[in-house]
Amino acid sequence: MEQLTVVALITLLAASAVELTALIPRVRAGYWLTAAAAVVALAVCAWLLADGGAVAFDLWSPAPSMRLEWRMDGLGALLGAVVALVALFASVFAVGYSHPRRVDDAVYPLFVLSMFGVAGAGNVFTFFTMWEAMALTSFLLVLGDGRSHTQQVASLLYLGMTHVATVLAVASLLLLADAAGSQEFQRMGLAQAGGSARTSLALSLALVGFGTKAGLVPLHIWLPRAHPVAPSHVSALMSAAMVATGIYGLVRVAFEFTGPGEEWWGIMLMAAGAVTAVLGVLYALMEKDMKRCLAYSTVENMGIVTIALGAALSFRAASLPGPAAAALLAAFVHLANHAVLKSLLFLGAGAVQHSAHSLDMDRLGGLLRALPLTGVAMLAGSLGLASVPPLNGFTGEWILARSLISLAGSGAGIATGLAAAGALALLALTAGLALACFVRLFGMTFLGLPRGGTADACHEPSRLMTVPVLGLAALAVAAGVGAAGLVRLLRGVPASLAGSPGADSGAAFHRVALSGGGSFSPVVVAIAVLALAAVPWLVLRALFGATRHSRGPVWATGGAFAPGMQYTATSLSKPVRLFFRRILLPEREIQVDYHGTSLLPRRVRYSGRVPATFEERVYAPLRSVAIFSARRIRALQNGSVEVYLLYIFVALLAMLVVAR
Repeated sequence: MEQLTVVALITLLAASAVELTALIPRVRAGYWLTAAAAVVALAVCAWLLADGGAVAFDLWSPAPSMRLEWRMDGLGALLGAVVALVALFASVFAVGYSHPRRVDDAVYPLFVLSMFGVAGAGNVFTFFTMWEAMALTSFLLVLGDGRSHTQQVASLLYLGMTHVATVLAVASLLLLADAAGSQEFQRMGLAQAGGSARTSLALSLALVGFGTKAGLVPLHIWLPRAHPVAPSHVSALMSAAMVATGIYGLVRVAFEFTGPGEEWWGIMLMAAGAVTAVLGVLYALMEKDMKRCLAYSTVENMGIVTIALGAALSFRAASLPGPAAAALLAAFVHLANHAVLKSLLFLGAGAVQHSAHSLDMDRLGGLLRALPLTGVAMLAGSLGLASVPPLNGFTGEWILARSLISLAGSGAGIATGLAAAGALALLALTAGLALACFVRLFGMTFLGLPRGGTADACHEPSRLMTVPVLGLAALAVAAGVGAAGLVRLLRGVPASLAGSPGADSGAAFHRVALSGGGSFSPVVVAIAVLALAAVPWLVLRALFGATRHSRGPVWATGGAFAPGMQYTATSLSKPVRLFFRRILLPEREIQVDYHGTSLLPRRVRYSGRVPATFEERVYAPLRSVAIFSARRIRALQNGSVEVYLLYIFVALLAMLVVAR
């Protein structure tokens, strides 16, 4: 496996070099080499997950404290498999989707390499070398050619947020490394710092630092700006794989580098996850742009994964390793399934944009006739993210719901039980809103009549774009029906972290059975759903007979149906917007022009929006304060050598006083 890992890394470097030097300019060889490297990396990660071993070797050691060490264990293999799987489909899609631009095509393999390097980092130095490489390469891909003001703002916001988060994440790992006496992950895991004040501080810093990369509220503001402006294959990698690196870092700190801790650790994560999930899906429901809607959906799903991590921490604090492993299994299964579904939907959105030249759901509609293959694939992705069985999004949420029910009645503590019950209620609310969100997304885009003539000239994109989308849709169905196989593949990861596999190893191959109780058969569920799917139609047909259409006179509302009579994405979400108005704080303005002194209106103009509350009411004031302070501090930089020498003298005196 070591040789195959090196082959994958060298292939990614070669892909970047080929594109940068333009040796084979028209073939897009960099993307094909990236896809080949992803296949090799996926094979390595699958072997590690199935075998339970690790691959370890030194990459480069310029100094004892600057050693690049590769060590990929089960947890790293899970993240590596997610990165490799998404990169495989996204790279093939990119060949037919993106316009050749040498810099972007050369940076793309390095972005994949850096994410794979995060998964294989063996010490703190290697981790943050790869982490910074991931931040810089993704920044360049979001920035693109830099001509668009939207791209400039989004990329700079992302770069600033990710570097502030990096400082906090570095501080967290260095605190734990100091407690362990080593910066090697293996030794830090063996030390497992206990529930001291230092460990609590490290976990809190990790939640903010890694939570920013994962998109937890209120640290999520970069995500709905950066993901939509990037090319769709880059958006798929960022939303399906890069956010998973934040969850990976949080799991390393919370479960490998620390021992069983305080009760409030789990409550803190469950609360953060529940708020993130609900607000993420609410903001997704308010968006008209498909990619912004999907970006907010990523926020929602990372919240669901964080709830599962919080439940696992609470179980571990109560010395219940089996249920803790089951909750961890829920997080990992949902993370893997989300990667498949979100990359499918982002690539599908790219296909829609390529054909219809728009992502505005209020201007789309009727695309299913023009894009039948893309539409069927998008339907599978939408049902999966809405957690509708037998698609793969159902499994992780089912395991999480069972874990929260067990935690609420486990006697782990009154506060923990109440937090688990509250998280379960908010998880149910999130699931209902997610169903509404994706019914809206698919219905407004693919069903009904075309709005504005956008579907008239549409056609299926090239096979290089269609095949990856259909492949991901097939994978989503297979991972849903064969969920028991996925659970068997991943159960070794929670076993290594919590001391229990979380799933019953003696269960039938077609059945998911948790070690703490509860089971279901995805195959039986799939058969039942297919068998019952036609029942509502049959009942209505038996009661009312065949549907008949007739047209009456205009004064009896018998006019021909026009596209403008349909619901839009904005109008469909209005009931939700009104119900949650105290949370969303919607703004609207109505202007009425009258016929002179008449009371009859001549024209009514309406405008409304849902503000980005955290960005406008929290970060914007902080930005203003920072700019004001920077302008005042700039006065210190007056260009006088004498003044600069005075600064040095004062700083030297201060250091002497502190060191005395």
